[in-house]
Amino acid sequence: MPMSRRKTKEVPVKRVAIISTLLVAGCLAGCVESRETPIGLVDEPGLTKTEGQVLAEGSSAQKRAMDLYGIKYATAVPGARLSYPPAGSGEGQTNFLAGTVDIAGSDTPLTTEQASQAAERCGGNEAWHLPLAFGGLAITYHLDGVPKLVLNADVLTRIYKDEIHTWNDPAIAALNPGVTLPEEHITPVYRSDRSGSTDTLQRFFKGTTNGAWNTTGLDYAGYGGVGASGSNGVVNTIRDTNGAVGYVETGYAVGARLGLAAIDFGAGPVVPEGPAVEAAVAKASFTNNGHNLVVNTDALYDAAKQPDSYPLIITSYNIVCSAGYPPEVRKRVKDFLTVALRHQDDELRNLGYAPLSGVHKGRMESAVAALS
Repeated sequence: MPMSRRKTKEVPVKRVAIISTLLVAGCLAGCVESRETPIGLVDEPGLTKTEGQVLAEGSSAQKRAMDLYGIKYATAVPGARLSYPPAGSGEGQTNFLAGTVDIAGSDTPLTTEQASQAAERCGGNEAWHLPLAFGGLAITYHLDGVPKLVLNADVLTRIYKDEIHTWNDPAIAALNPGVTLPEEHITPVYRSDRSGSTDTLQRFFKGTTNGAWNTTGLDYAGYGGVGASGSNGVVNTIRDTNGAVGYVETGYAVGARLGLAAIDFGAGPVVPEGPAVEAAVAKASFTNNGHNLVVNTDALYDAAKQPDSYPLIITSYNIVCSAGYPPEVRKRVKDFLTVALRHQDDELRNLGYAPLSGVHKGRMESAVAALS
């Protein structure tokens, strides 16, 4: 592993508690650190109406979507609520396998070894990956005087490998003709916790740079930079550091008013906004024909040169037991997932996610119906 001239440091992040009544009042787009949703008030047909709490934990990238789903669930089922601390994909997977949460929120699928552990946790039944949120993984930056920026996979990889050090490097300048780039030191920001966003980025690097990057997984490869915990930690670090660049779910970057780099995947620069992300999601395929809906990321990157498509997407799974829950838990989980699928709409889109539709939504509905 090459040695970096940058000293890696850790940025602590303070968890902020937001009371759920404010969420209902409309601050959902900015209140991303709430832990629980309010008690439901309105009935809705087609549900078991089982009271109690669904325990979920994991990806911070899907936290805003889970907040929305939790509010809709609590509204649809009086006496029910969702708890979802955004502890990161790795922590969500660990606690699901340990049986301490009902659902793992994860931006990366379980490994083969973890899938075997999940089958034990689920009473001998398979765990299913159910994608309830798709969003663009934004490459976001803070560079005073540069409101627009174009990057590509090769340049990003070299930045994160500590091979490009200043913003006026010729490789960056070549992608930004006519733009005055400062001789500012580049500070790459990475997730210090075990993160599905990190895995998404590293899979993208590996799949698009012809061997320049060989590491995947929830842990950052370790080429240097500044570590920050959680999506909010990444956003705060970039906002406070001129010259910083990092990766985070688009909604967080937009909410913090950070710059969004346009990425040239081979057919011209594209920003991670709704239509481009939804175009990539529409091209997504799954690795099998059953109810375990793991997205084939390699196929996404194979189609990366499609114009007006942003294939660097986060697939945020709800990992659940296909069977084996205690009866009351199963009812609550099915009710929650059913409500979430009923709200693949503009409210979700306005938070920066790509709603499920068509064949993908139909497969999700079939999978939820098959939970037993």
